[in-house]
Amino acid sequence: MRPFLIILIIFYKTLAFGQDGAEKVSDKAFTYYLNDKDIDSALYYYKSLQQTFPNFRPSYINNVIGSCYLKKGDKDLAKSYLLLSLKTPDSLDIFPERTCIYIGDMFLEAKDYISALSYYDSSTSYYRTKPLRMSRHSFKEGNIQTIYKKAICFYNLNRLDTAINIMTPRIFMNFEDYIIDSSEAVNIVDFYITLLKKKYPVKLIKNEFKTAMKGLNYKRENDSSRLHLNPEWKSITIDCYFNFFGKKVDIFRYGGVGVKDFSEETPLGWRKKDILKDLHKTLAYQKLKSL
Repeated sequence: MRPFLIILIIFYKTLAFGQDGAEKVSDKAFTYYLNDKDIDSALYYYKSLQQTFPNFRPSYINNVIGSCYLKKGDKDLAKSYLLLSLKTPDSLDIFPERTCIYIGDMFLEAKDYISALSYYDSSTSYYRTKPLRMSRHSFKEGNIQTIYKKAICFYNLNRLDTAINIMTPRIFMNFEDYIIDSSEAVNIVDFYITLLKKKYPVKLIKNEFKTAMKGLNYKRENDSSRLHLNPEWKSITIDCYFNFFGKKVDIFRYGGVGVKDFSEETPLGWRKKDILKDLHKTLAYQKLKSL
């Protein structure tokens, strides 16, 4: 029994040492990875790590090697490693949706729109909920940049209606809620308006926009479902939306707004005038209003 225990202790110490060594190499590689001018050193350490510790975060290592090649401009090698990272999932790889988008971007650049759409669609199965200031939807269809790229694909596949329909529910967002470059935000909104102009006369777009704004719905409802949590504190639900070219556009939907009594006035920030003030600041609103 005693020899067995000694062997077991040696085994676990070796395992722990190996894991610690892998972490150190990974940290060193990541330091070089952050420095775009030293990508070759990052590749050297990540590949050494992969050879020495093949079971250490395989999906993440393949992913970051692919990202290194992407930075170097070698898209063929980048694609092969990124694809490999999706085939070797592990619990520590937390960016599979980003990997799918990288691959989709490469197919988009190559004008392989069907393959690009396939990977953009795959990215949404990994996409996590990211609460927005103007909404609390999970938006499983993906983030606005991905939707924009999908719309480009659909447009080039002669599916103009689909391109418009996937952008409409999200285009009236406040881009300040995302880390999006201002020029990219302009490109996204301008592309959407271009799609509308290819489908409809400008006069019809203007009329539809005015009708949408006049028909904007603002609903405040008492939410009794939360009373069991705290009987002394009540909550309300706010839902604000409009319809634009047959698609519902949620501009604000929020539950659990706390009030002491259901007869109490809606708190600041959740009132209709506050929501409209935010809507009027959006790029899409301003550009459509100026048509």
